[in-house]
Amino acid sequence: MASSASPAVITITSRFWNDGYYVVKCFMEEDEIGTALRAVQDLADTRWFRDTDNALRRHAPLNLSDNINANAPVFRLVHERMIELASRLHPAWSVASQWRPVELREGSTPQHLHRDFWAAETCSAIVKSEWVQGSVLVALTAGPKLITVPGAFQGCTLRNDAHVVEMDAGDLLIFRGDLPHANPAAETLDIRLEGTLLVDGVAHSNGVEKVAW
Repeated sequence: MASSASPAVITITSRFWNDGYYVVKCFMEEDEIGTALRAVQDLADTRWFRDTDNALRRHAPLNLSDNINANAPVFRLVHERMIELASRLHPAWSVASQWRPVELREGSTPQHLHRDFWAAETCSAIVKSEWVQGSVLVALTAGPKLITVPGAFQGCTLRNDAHVVEMDAGDLLIFRGDLPHANPAAETLDIRLEGTLLVDGVAHSNGVEKVAW
């Protein structure tokens, strides 16, 4: 892993802060991706929840701090690798123990544009640590996409500024918690792991903040 002062780390943190996101290529190896996909597919049906407004999207919340033996080792591997990377990027970051596999099937409807963290939470983080929270997405299948609006953190969000981020299997997307974003309609099966980067000392509530544009 690169040192905290390496060009790679400087590039990631700069792009994260200014554009709102960065894609880390090949965060997982090919054999690890296969293991993770099998672990997701082996999850019991009772662990999955479907979205009320999108029947082709479902997620399975995992808490890696509770009953670790109930979760596949590959989820722990991803969590620990994310901790290692986050510690290099900013000292105020901690990786939440809550992760969730997400499955989007072909034909899944687009999401409404939103931010993962409330404005008050982002402001508290900036005042306290001069940094912001983040969200992470680990692609387990090829071709997942995310609509983003780079730079539109607390200001006006314009449709013409929208940008589609595309990933390959094994890639990691890190993006600001106040970055407007949404899943587009799924064209193929899309399976990913989603996690959260918290700023130490700043509480985080469930739910998202919708964005008008």
